[in-house]
Amino acid sequence: MIIMEEIKMTNPIMVAEIGINHNGSLSNVFKLIDLAVKHKFDYVKFQKRNIDICYTEEYLNLPRVSPWGHTQREQKEGLEFSIDQYKIINAYCEAKGIKWFYSAWDIDSADKMLNNFNCDFIKIARACNNNKELIGFYNANNERKNIIVSFNPYTDIMSNIINDIKNIKFMLGCVSLYPAPSDYTGFEYLFNSNYRLGFNINFGYSNHSDNWIHPVIASFGEAKMIEVHITLDKTLYGSDQSASLDDTDLTYMMQYKYSTDLNKIKLYKEQEEEVLKKLRQTW
Repeated sequence: MIIMEEIKMTNPIMVAEIGINHNGSLSNVFKLIDLAVKHKFDYVKFQKRNIDICYTEEYLNLPRVSPWGHTQREQKEGLEFSIDQYKIINAYCEAKGIKWFYSAWDIDSADKMLNNFNCDFIKIARACNNNKELIGFYNANNERKNIIVSFNPYTDIMSNIINDIKNIKFMLGCVSLYPAPSDYTGFEYLFNSNYRLGFNINFGYSNHSDNWIHPVIASFGEAKMIEVHITLDKTLYGSDQSASLDDTDLTYMMQYKYSTDLNKIKLYKEQEEEVLKKLRQTW
């Protein structure tokens, strides 16, 4: 007989990825932070880029119609916050009682963020887990074991990532499709203990699906951290909005994700035992 207290149960760390869904507006950032607080996330997460390092000049000169202009450069610049703006974001998070961290996509951004903010975690995004210069910078300048890495279990070689990057705390499975298809999500490895065998690292899931059920499934796969993109409105401008979860999605997700609330489980157990008494009357 399995006793309730013997079951291995852990609540995952919940991360609300704001990313670029703020569309360059601090007002939107505050609303998104409030949304994360409402749904009791542990962290909100942002992105920081020096676009002249992350993109070629040829690419930045390409046409792209956006709220900020008619080129890729204008669109990318419109989505970036300065260090001073991140200081405002930091103060707002402190006032709201929620922590935050970031993924920097280049050495210049990583250096500035590392020197100005003492976040619990630093994220190496899926697109950057093969950026040797960025990885080398963190290996040389980050002494704490607080790195989060996103990887695709179908295409990335996990042992290579672990060997290349020091101080990994969490590895999050994800795929770089927005939104990710329902049958190609990146969390499937969580249910394969052989896949994780021999790696002394916490595993989790970074959701790029538009369906709240996928993070819930990952939570039942013993994901130690779950990251989801959040949005004020899926129809807003932005490449990530459609792969994000809105207020309604988050309500369902938080309601059904795996929880270690032993008081609730004890209540359900007592209710179930009463039902079983009726069903098992003759044996």
